[in-house]
Amino acid sequence: MKAPRIPTLSLALLAAACSSVRAPEEPVVEVMPPTLEAAVELYEAGDLERAETILQTLRQNQPEDAEVALYLGRTLFEQQRYAAAVTELDAAATLDGSEAIYWLWLGRALGEHVHQVLFLRKLPMAKRIHQVFLRAVELDPDSVEGQTALARFYSEAPAVAGGDREKSLHHAAELIRLDPVEGHRLLSSIYVLFQEPDNAVRELRLAIEALEADGERENAEEVLAEMRQRLDELEAGG
Repeated sequence: MKAPRIPTLSLALLAAACSSVRAPEEPVVEVMPPTLEAAVELYEAGDLERAETILQTLRQNQPEDAEVALYLGRTLFEQQRYAAAVTELDAAATLDGSEAIYWLWLGRALGEHVHQVLFLRKLPMAKRIHQVFLRAVELDPDSVEGQTALARFYSEAPAVAGGDREKSLHHAAELIRLDPVEGHRLLSSIYVLFQEPDNAVRELRLAIEALEADGERENAEEVLAEMRQRLDELEAGG
């Protein structure tokens, strides 16, 4: 038995209908070139996975490039993969020990990773954090981030690991020289740790005064509101 024939006109209409139905378009994914500049652009945009993909390739191809190791370490740090970040940032500082930024980021990664290691490893790692931040400040004494990190370390670490009240106050004073707002604000928080509420209140008031006198600071109103709220808490005994 022969199959029924479909009229030629029907075939033409069917073909026209099919041609008018388009497949959904695939989303366009921009392909970034495998360069450090492209990776940094992705990192700064928060696209950490794509940044890491490029940086891992660059790291294999350019193992002596300290900046590649730095940005790979920073990308891993932002993903809270602190052990891997330490490895890369340690490599960056080894490849180019003359740059304070490498030591600063290594200290930050070690400072997070120390909370993840076994108890017996904490003290040696804390001592290393101390030395790393010291090196960062030696290379760049005018680094706000470096002075902040060292002041916090001395105020928070136990004495056996290098903690020291007077050194924490010294580096907070150095920070005040560089940035009065953040310096007095940090010193206030340090006095809270030392259980000296009157000094903490005084320093926070000085931070507020410094911020009110600074007409060019970004987010000044937001920061001012935060500090005033904190001042109310301190004056209430919080």
